[in-house]
Amino acid sequence: MKIMNRITIILSCIFVILWIFPTALTEEARDSLSVEVGRLRGGKYHRISVYNNAGQLVCEGICDLEGKWVVPLDTNCIVTETVEGIIDSGDTASNYLGGLDTGYYIIEKTDTDLFNTAFLDVPSGYFSGFRFTGGMDECWDHKNCNYLRVMNEEGRYGYVRRNDGQMITDFAFGQMNFVCFLKGFALEQLYGTKNYVIVCETGDFIKLTEGYDFNPNSLELIATSDDHILFAVEDYNAEDYVIDISKNKDASVYRLVSD
Repeated sequence: MKIMNRITIILSCIFVILWIFPTALTEEARDSLSVEVGRLRGGKYHRISVYNNAGQLVCEGICDLEGKWVVPLDTNCIVTETVEGIIDSGDTASNYLGGLDTGYYIIEKTDTDLFNTAFLDVPSGYFSGFRFTGGMDECWDHKNCNYLRVMNEEGRYGYVRRNDGQMITDFAFGQMNFVCFLKGFALEQLYGTKNYVIVCETGDFIKLTEGYDFNPNSLELIATSDDHILFAVEDYNAEDYVIDISKNKDASVYRLVSD
């Protein structure tokens, strides 16, 4: 059955190549194209890539097991599904964005700089459409997280829920941040300021004392209890701090001083 599905998908690709792109490609160019079908994700989706005989990518898309296009083949699309941005070359499930069956695809348009980024959530099948602007490629390590950090056309970041595209925060944050939610919390710098907040999965903020220069990418969970969650974080001078979040969602910051 899986073999027949893959054959159906490949035939669908050939149909698209011959009939959707006839004016864009010469007959000789079409004859030299090859189709590559990526690993099945979540029991639902394949990434499809079409290459010319020089090994150059011609177009990409995503289809389901029946050969229906979720993201149609497009000469101006790049689909990213693994950390390295490669297809089915022996890499393990952990290399896929968010995991093989629990993750997502990132789709970027190459012919525009604005509203050029979308995502497809593998478990739910939700496709966001091209609502966001470049900058989602830093989200690759967001495993076991129900949210993606996305960027708008002004260079501001916010968090979107993967399974329905609902924004849980405004586009309120600056800086690059590779760390998604840890135990339901994320550290962010408010856009255009030196003020940092703890973002809750509900979308609420916990304000931190002003005057710090944290590196959000250094955030690590170090301890949990019924009453407190402790995170370690560095500033850009390599000074170490602990952020203590109470069950009442109050936050305190302590600097660690070595002997």
